[in-house]
Amino acid sequence: MTYKRSGAMSLVLSRPWLYAVAFPLCLIVLQVFIDLAYGTLGGAGRAGLFSIGVIFRGGLSLIAILLLLKLRAAPLKVFLFAFLAIFLLSNLVWALASDVYSFAHELNQGMKVAFPWLVAGIFLYLHQRAPIDRFYLLTLLAWAGFLSALSVLGATALGIGRETYGAWSYGSKGLFNAQNDLGLTLVLTLVAAVVVLVRTRKVLYLAMTATIASAGLLLGTRTGVLGPLAVVLAFGSAAVLNPGLFSPFDGRRGWQSTAVLILPLVLVLAVAVAIFSQSEKTNYLIKRIQSLSEQTPRSKLEAAGIERLRERGVILTLVGEGGLAFKKHVAENIGFQREKIDQGAMASMGESKKLPFPVHRVENDVIDVLGFYGIAQFAVIYGALAILYLLTLRKAVRAWNIENVALLLILTLFLVHSSLAGHGLFGAQVGTVLAPVVFLQIRDLRWGRAVEEAAPGVDARGTLEGPSP
Repeated sequence: MTYKRSGAMSLVLSRPWLYAVAFPLCLIVLQVFIDLAYGTLGGAGRAGLFSIGVIFRGGLSLIAILLLLKLRAAPLKVFLFAFLAIFLLSNLVWALASDVYSFAHELNQGMKVAFPWLVAGIFLYLHQRAPIDRFYLLTLLAWAGFLSALSVLGATALGIGRETYGAWSYGSKGLFNAQNDLGLTLVLTLVAAVVVLVRTRKVLYLAMTATIASAGLLLGTRTGVLGPLAVVLAFGSAAVLNPGLFSPFDGRRGWQSTAVLILPLVLVLAVAVAIFSQSEKTNYLIKRIQSLSEQTPRSKLEAAGIERLRERGVILTLVGEGGLAFKKHVAENIGFQREKIDQGAMASMGESKKLPFPVHRVENDVIDVLGFYGIAQFAVIYGALAILYLLTLRKAVRAWNIENVALLLILTLFLVHSSLAGHGLFGAQVGTVLAPVVFLQIRDLRWGRAVEEAAPGVDARGTLEGPSP
């Protein structure tokens, strides 16, 4: 029951419905509109500490910290408070060692790394009051991806979308600000949309899946174009280990049920042919894709970052030098001359300030984390990610159904993209997608044990037992 009628004949929403349905909806889907507003408002929406994104996600992070103090979620607490303690101590070193230190910048950047874990803490709090269904969370991720994709297609059709790179290349990112974050977000939510389509076989989710993949193609980044192909190949390979992987909840068979799965592939293929056959600007994208056979996407920046890592002494190797200082050295090593407005460097009254020196991230999260935070925080951050991945892998191996495979695929794609092209750990938009995955793996985790769970209505082999609750 989602609501009850009071004596005064007014409708009163039930608490279980709020905890298990409404609040998760807001946590995942509402952030799409925040990112759209951030991109649409331009400079007016990016006023440093008072930007709409910082206010919203900063508020969520503060709520999460307060809720975590009330939770008995020991493993998550240990990670977050260990990260916070080392982070604050490191800031003392950075302030003394660097002449370009900015606490506002470091706080803004550090909160992005912690954001998916903090939101996972909110999910934990809600889950302890009313169980949150895993399939419902995957459905919300699919809707978030669909709304993002629909805005890209709509803005492009209306002629108000922004070019992804520039006049020399095709591609539109709609009203969004960051194409790389958007590309990874679309690919990760595509995975969730495929799960929902497979289980329900509804035309609505067919349209959602095709729309998300088409928006990735229209975006024109390597991730946007190659990501849908990687998702198809990954699910196809997973089906070899379990032929029943693509079974719907109701057990329907026949050509109509199969056609619902094949039609999105046909539609997306038609979109790809239309884009690549009519646009002369695809040469830039093709060259970027071909370059992957010779070097990583960030090879020059990686060399500049590694050069800086080798220049540092023992103390900075251990605790890092902060994001602003490391980005300054990377820009110097690569010969980057252009001054840049860095949204994380805040002046008084929260206004973004144009730095008097060039800055540039490596955009390889492994190197950036080592550069920003040193070995100590690197061990905490990637140690937590390693544990998360092992938990996800173990659940998938023990119950090779499409839900567990999807969660493993989302985390794998996230880590691969993060390590090769960045925009994972430091992308708040991506962190929104990652948060439910973190929650689903740690919600039953206690010291010394983890409760295994198959998908609702599905046994460990992926054989259907009944409809999902």
